[in-house]
Amino acid sequence: MPLAVPSDGIEANRLLFVREYYAFMVMTCIALHQFRKGVQVLPYPTKQVVRDSIVISALSVGTLYGLVLLIGFPLPFMNLLAMPVWAALVATALAVQWKGRIRTTPRAKQMLIGTLKLWLCEFLLMFIYPPYFYVFTAISNFSGKMAFGLLLPLLKLLMRNLFSRAVCHLGDETLSIVVFHADVFGSLNVAYCMQSSPLLWMTLAIMAIDIVFTGLSLREIDVARKELEALERRLEAANHMNSSGRRLTSLERVSKLIQQEREQEMPQTSLLIGVYPEPLAMYKATTIRALAVTNTQVQQPIHAVPTAIGMKRIYPEFRQIGEPSTRLSLIYSLKLRQLLYMAEFALLLNYVESIIPLVFSIYLVATYHLPNRNYYPIYDNMEQHQLLETLVSVMLYCLLQLLSLVFVTVMLKRMIGHSPIQQIAFVLQHQVDWVQMCLVFWLFYNVQGSLRHLGYDYSFKFAWLSGSTSTVAN
Repeated sequence: MPLAVPSDGIEANRLLFVREYYAFMVMTCIALHQFRKGVQVLPYPTKQVVRDSIVISALSVGTLYGLVLLIGFPLPFMNLLAMPVWAALVATALAVQWKGRIRTTPRAKQMLIGTLKLWLCEFLLMFIYPPYFYVFTAISNFSGKMAFGLLLPLLKLLMRNLFSRAVCHLGDETLSIVVFHADVFGSLNVAYCMQSSPLLWMTLAIMAIDIVFTGLSLREIDVARKELEALERRLEAANHMNSSGRRLTSLERVSKLIQQEREQEMPQTSLLIGVYPEPLAMYKATTIRALAVTNTQVQQPIHAVPTAIGMKRIYPEFRQIGEPSTRLSLIYSLKLRQLLYMAEFALLLNYVESIIPLVFSIYLVATYHLPNRNYYPIYDNMEQHQLLETLVSVMLYCLLQLLSLVFVTVMLKRMIGHSPIQQIAFVLQHQVDWVQMCLVFWLFYNVQGSLRHLGYDYSFKFAWLSGSTSTVAN
């Protein structure tokens, strides 16, 4: 939608509010669908999602329009000012839809609290990175910019920890939510920093930190693999496994354990190890579960995630497991689950960090050739040769991240034995809702947030509001 110069006032920029309405429609649909996925035990029909999105977006944009008439145009931090009103309207819609059911539905309250924590973490991302980017661009000397730029990996590490604590109730989706929130938004801001300061040393420094984290992650995976191999030798001796001279893979061994457990007709079975979905070729880190059955006191296991990349590892406790071989089978399944979790995290991390710079480059080129490019600060005084320099810097980082992904894939293939590409494909296929919600939301938010008409001024001078004549009168 073509816009006028912000100084022309609100009358010349009516289309901005049409654009804002569409933006709020998208964000509201994503937010409601996120709650619908996070609290699956409570119904939220699609018709109600569409209806509530239309109403909430209209009220939010109406509030913005009223504030513009009252304060001036552009409204300082327009979208951020609308967030409290928008969040209150979304919460009201959830309360109306689920009133009376939260207390009566088992686990609904806990799931709702967890999803609310996820929502708060998303708001925190919105308020952390934009000021960081402003300070980064305001620093003039090279050494200061380098030092401040190296804080980006630490910010991503912090946000990973916060998101992992917020969404632990979601089980299988935990890793994809953590990565596609904290790392997608973090990688976008890395790309923005490289665009504003296309320095080779900045690219290499950030890449060096990523290599260190990748090395620590692979080391953790190698340690877990060696522990698993020791358990495999004990299992082979305890269960008399043979594979006709061929060494079994970890998943084949778990499959044999399942078959042996089912073939043994015991009146008091301590546990069954379940692996799903079938076939086993679809390797999912969290599809291995220990299911307690009758007359046992086995504590349900809690999933474990890698520690070297900023995640907390949690170990289950075992009490009165029963037969030694059965207890060994349970320990083996949990160790395998932990290993697959760590592999999945490393793969998703490198996957996101390789695709986001590519998406950002496409966005840069596309927006550069649109009429509204003059209203984006990143294009100020940017000629075509400067655009090419920026693209070279960002694409160099993308290439390095792609090489890192290939390296991690090859190493995991050698360490674990299954296809890492299949593992990534499984996540993208079976958790497509969460992946799409995260990607669309953060890409959409970043595109909207840098528009001059939205009044983002982290110097807090708001020069357009100074003077006796309000721009609203134009």
